[in-house]
Amino acid sequence: MSSSISSSDEMIIYDEQFQRLCNALSELPYEQRETVVLHLHSGLKFKEVAKIQETTIETTCSRYRYGIDKLLSLLNDQVII
Repeated sequence: MSSSISSSDEMIIYDEQFQRLCNALSELPYEQRETVVLHLHSGLKFKEVAKIQETTIETTCSRYRYGIDKLLSLLNDQVII
């Protein structure tokens, strides 16, 4: 019996983690969710996100920090791969 995880098992784990992350993201207020997604997924700098959101860099950074804190809380501090 092999001790390694099969690729189908890895996909199931990945799908479950992705669904948990999507559910957690949906719990964030819109501005925080948008900031997190634009920064992490789209790779935009905070200055660019602030311009898109028509707000200050400080507000954008706060939204990001609060969003990440809330995600960590919702995900029970478990690491998502």
